[in-house]
Amino acid sequence: MEDSTLAIFTLIGALGIILSTLWFKHKTLLNQRRRIVEKLGFVQYNLSETSNKLDLLSRGVDTILSETPNVRDLLGVHQSLESAEALLFNQGIPISNSESCAIASHAAKSILNHYPGSSNGNSEILVGLHPLVERLASMLHQSDMMAEDIELSANEHRRLGELFYAINRTDWAADCFIRANDLNPEDEKTLFSLAEIQRKNGEIEALDRTIERLLAINPDNISLLREQIILLEGKETSRISRNSVRLEALGENPEPSSTASELSEIAKRAKLAEKGLEDDSELTHIELIQKASKLFALGEITIAQELVQQSLEIENKNGPAWLLNSKLLAAGENNTKSSLKSARRAASLRNRSIK
Repeated sequence: MEDSTLAIFTLIGALGIILSTLWFKHKTLLNQRRRIVEKLGFVQYNLSETSNKLDLLSRGVDTILSETPNVRDLLGVHQSLESAEALLFNQGIPISNSESCAIASHAAKSILNHYPGSSNGNSEILVGLHPLVERLASMLHQSDMMAEDIELSANEHRRLGELFYAINRTDWAADCFIRANDLNPEDEKTLFSLAEIQRKNGEIEALDRTIERLLAINPDNISLLREQIILLEGKETSRISRNSVRLEALGENPEPSSTASELSEIAKRAKLAEKGLEDDSELTHIELIQKASKLFALGEITIAQELVQQSLEIENKNGPAWLLNSKLLAAGENNTKSSLKSARRAASLRNRSIK
């Protein structure tokens, strides 16, 4: 009897423990379920709120762009650039050069679809196209591509160059114009655009070559004939004579005119830019020495010496100028005596200033 009673009590205790464990697990599951329901409700609320905001934004964009379908189409260009960037940089799978060029070419064409090119010197670029062109330039730069790597026609290269020029990427613009000229050497518009960049950058020899190509296409362009005469001044007499004879044949006076004077200023700035200088006529002798010191540090000895001489012409008793002149002379060959002389002059002026 005692054994059976003990067995019954043991069974009852075991059942109690099992029921208690199941009850606690049930409560835990209920709590977990409640927390999950709360989280789902919070997520659903956020999704609903986000959906409402996106719907409001979408309707707002639709309203704003309702009368500007061309700008709306730029969203497709954005998507093309996103895809190109993902394929070129983010997929982690190496691709061949030909595939990279094809991807970049497709991205460039998606932009060119929205730019017909300049007409009569005027180019209207859609609002919002500039940042997309900037993205394309960055993509090409990161991919180490050149204009010749992009599979475009001569006209497309010229238009792409105009877009790059509009965002002040003159390096890429010039590269595109050169490529366009390689594909179509008879296109004057391309050469005029290239000449404008070379003129602003002070690339005298390159500008001369471009003008020569333009004159080969249109030998009666009076402004180009005059500009080339100015560019060739002191360099080459045969083509100067040729252009002068041509101007006379066209009934123009080859002597400098108001237009020629304007071109002369352009050529002057270009020549100064070619040397790495700006117009120094209005700089003080101190500013000239500061500029010469920077050029000396960059290894531009000849240009620095010219600036030092200009400074000494303004103020001959200029110790720093004589000292820098000594250093510049010492950097050359067979200038030891002149260098020492300049150094003594600088020391003498320094001692006088101390007294």
